[in-house]
Amino acid sequence: MGSRETFLTDWTTAVDAFNRGDSGPTAALFADGATHTSENGVLPRSGAKIVTEIYEPARVASGWTQQILSIASEGEFCTALYRNHFHDGSSALGCGIIRLDHSGKIVSVYTWEQSDVKTPLTRPSK
Repeated sequence: MGSRETFLTDWTTAVDAFNRGDSGPTAALFADGATHTSENGVLPRSGAKIVTEIYEPARVASGWTQQILSIASEGEFCTALYRNHFHDGSSALGCGIIRLDHSGKIVSVYTWEQSDVKTPLTRPSK
């Protein structure tokens, strides 16, 4: 793992592992100090802790898995269209933009999720 050229493969492999309950590969893709901003604001952790202290507990509590529908990457940018699925049967469409550093580590994530669907991860909009 670890270059802009291999990011698409690295990310899809990491998402597959996350969906099986292993968040290590996803956490390894985040640079120290990386941030994740959603339509509700900046998540309260940075770097790999975004995965270990936010994504992973949410996955365990809700059965969250992610299905990548479309993904593209060029240079320092990656875009994705995805669907999040949950144990309660709900799902929501989402999209994101990832920015990479020169070594292919994630430095920022921006995501938006379908506004007309309620899921276990839905938070009130600001």
